[in-house]
Amino acid sequence: MMCIQAGDALSSGDYSFAVESNPGSRLVVNGSEVINSPYGPAEDSGTVTLENGTNQLRLEYADIEGEHFLGVGWRDSHDQLLPRISVVDPLRSGDSFEYEIEVPARAVAKRSAMPFASNRSLAIGLPPNTNCCFDTTTGAVQYGWRGGFLDYGPQVAYGDGRGNDASELLGTRFQAGADEYPLRFGTDAIEPDYQFDGYREGFDTVDLFYRVDGCDVVQTIKRSQDGVGLTYTFSLKDPPAGTIYFITDTGSDIERSASVGTWNGGTLEVPAGTSTFAVTMRSGGALE
Repeated sequence: MMCIQAGDALSSGDYSFAVESNPGSRLVVNGSEVINSPYGPAEDSGTVTLENGTNQLRLEYADIEGEHFLGVGWRDSHDQLLPRISVVDPLRSGDSFEYEIEVPARAVAKRSAMPFASNRSLAIGLPPNTNCCFDTTTGAVQYGWRGGFLDYGPQVAYGDGRGNDASELLGTRFQAGADEYPLRFGTDAIEPDYQFDGYREGFDTVDLFYRVDGCDVVQTIKRSQDGVGLTYTFSLKDPPAGTIYFITDTGSDIERSASVGTWNGGTLEVPAGTSTFAVTMRSGGALE
């Protein structure tokens, strides 16, 4: 048996599953048979409701001689195609593998090596169906994505004991205006002293705790109310003297707004002494 900790869908509902195989196969979801295709090669499909929490997928398959292929794919109620699972290990008669789909009812944060980002990133899921990647080494949200959460399969240890590849996104990336060390005090020209301290999951938000030039910062991330984007609320304890800066990538196609301060290009300038302010970043386009 091969066990894989895998992708997260961010809303409960009906999902359509399809199995493509040349050996015979049977798909069981949460103990109920969804597909029974005893003779291959074949492609068969079925529909099942996934509820909040962990949903168990079990795929059983028979053995044949020669080359093997076996894949499972599924679509959500909005007809969004989620990445398929492929079995590449040699198939043996009566063998099976299990796969977990998490449908969280609230925000979730998981440490993970991430594509297009640091291997010390934090993947954040914000229901419904909005996610982002926070680089804990630079204090910046690298990008967001719409759709499901993550496929952790590449990080799971296999026979060689290694599983260090980045997790795969289950959705479409969008821009978040990322720039390294975006929060700065006194000057925007010098990278600050930065240290990440941890995070806390809320109902529909995730709080990030870090220090910038000795100032304790709580950055709360949530899905923006309008459009495709993210809202960051900053709470600062005894900020250093001088103007507060929040720097974004001027080359990105981003719509920026803030509760306090003025924009100078892609940089927000917040008056000295401000202890709380919010920034909303809405994406104008998807990334490949």
